[in-house]
Amino acid sequence: MNTHLTTFNADLTELEGPRPRATLFKPRKTKQTRKAKKSRVSTDYDPFKELRAVPEGYQRPEQRCWVPNDVARPVLRSELSPLWREDITKMGTGDRKHRFLASVVAVVNGDFFVRRRSNGQWTIKKKAAEVKNILWNEWGGDQTMLNIRRDTIDTFMSQTAYVVLDGLAYVPGAGCFVEFNGRKCLNTHYQPPLAHPVDADISDDTRLLIEMIVKNLLGETDGELHDWLDAIEGEKPSSIKWMFHYLASLYQRPGKALPVALWLIGPAQGVGKGLFTSGLQMLVGRVNAKSASAEEFKGEWTDFLTDASLFILDEVDFSSRKEANSKLKRLIGNEVISARKRHVGEFQLPAVANFVFTTNNVRPIALDRDDRRNTFFETNGGAASKDRAKQFYQLGHARRQSAWAGLAMILNMISIDDRVLDRAFQTDIKTRMVEAGLDPFDEWFHSENIQNAWQVNEFAPGEWIKGRYVSWAKENAYRGCATSSYAQTKIDELVSEGFLSKQQRKYLRDEGKVRGYVRYDPSSNADHPNAADCEVIKARRISEGLANTRRKIKANEQRTKVAK
Repeated sequence: MNTHLTTFNADLTELEGPRPRATLFKPRKTKQTRKAKKSRVSTDYDPFKELRAVPEGYQRPEQRCWVPNDVARPVLRSELSPLWREDITKMGTGDRKHRFLASVVAVVNGDFFVRRRSNGQWTIKKKAAEVKNILWNEWGGDQTMLNIRRDTIDTFMSQTAYVVLDGLAYVPGAGCFVEFNGRKCLNTHYQPPLAHPVDADISDDTRLLIEMIVKNLLGETDGELHDWLDAIEGEKPSSIKWMFHYLASLYQRPGKALPVALWLIGPAQGVGKGLFTSGLQMLVGRVNAKSASAEEFKGEWTDFLTDASLFILDEVDFSSRKEANSKLKRLIGNEVISARKRHVGEFQLPAVANFVFTTNNVRPIALDRDDRRNTFFETNGGAASKDRAKQFYQLGHARRQSAWAGLAMILNMISIDDRVLDRAFQTDIKTRMVEAGLDPFDEWFHSENIQNAWQVNEFAPGEWIKGRYVSWAKENAYRGCATSSYAQTKIDELVSEGFLSKQQRKYLRDEGKVRGYVRYDPSSNADHPNAADCEVIKARRISEGLANTRRKIKANEQRTKVAK
């Protein structure tokens, strides 16, 4: 061999690296050299897009979570599964399929929950085989671009790649997973509100619906559509503005619990109260609205309060007006509410619901004079109102739904004024209810002077309570309601309603022993304090010097009596 040629080839090899050897066959790739199979499906592919689709020319309000973050916060999927912590652009096809399946299967308290393709609902299943069947029937094969096969589903289930959670919650707008009270929960909310047309003319059916609301349910007699639209956006408070801003909040902000309940009151039948509440269910989404009875509302078990953003109680008539008002105070205006379930006991829920009541009873609940949780509208029962409601009913279901979609378009245009909705709107019917139904002892007990003198978790002697009330009642109540025995009867009622403790004996700082009561707040979820630790109302707080003086006076009086 030529030595010069050998040296040249060696130098070339060192500079360029070894030359590939000519061969008829390509070298076989090992596991180390084989590239990961890359999915041909785009990384932003969304299999749930169809669930959120709306008809062409329609739209829905954008949803967000209205529950404060310190009460219930949305949980990112990356907090629950390592499949979401990886970069999807670097994931192989198999991992991407498992990643998707982990978004439609979860285990809560040992039960499987699987998400349906048709509506997004989470369905509970006891057996893994049932879950596999749903995954194959609704998400398998060419039903998504991921082309999920049976063996992929089997592997996913056998590897327990699904998410395991602590409980269930219902929080509109928060995504599939939330954290509530430190527990990771599956969010059971899934249905969006009614879609509305975009930039469409207001139809005659929608005009009829608005007229029925204004003239039949609010009892307004004057004006036309343009006047009512002006009132909605006007600065002046009015029943029209309050009602339509309330409806706009239900529609635009599902899960936003308002501090006021809506009541429609009137003895006349056939004016459209039922048509209105049925339409509300279409507006917010039927699965998001629940109809409840007065019996459920006043009963011991209140687990019906779950899984809804709107509760409708039609034609209610409570046997105890005070008890109904007390329960409403616990449900309305709080960020967290308590419910009770048979065999489970009491549990907490994030407050996401609003309440609408209709009734023929013109005094359905007992009201405090300064009530701010209830707005009452008196319906118009005239012949014209009944004809209007009949005309709207005869449109049929499809046209009534279209009318509500037209109203939804208007509601979505409203810039909601929370100053209007932060407290009840005062109406004539409410004023009459307060004046006719307020018990003198209740009026005294809830008055600002007494609330300041006797605050929550303070102890008041029974004789002090009766003395203060009788002194007030002699000038402000009928003679039969201005006695100590009447006051004791009312005190016993407040004990049963949770406003006062049972009668207890307390040892005072001056070593005196008195019988009295601790004032509670029934709307609070806090534990009741020990009466021994409660401060006595300010009227009983006396200095040691004054206590000694009183003891001396009492001793002198006793000596005088003995001397006589």
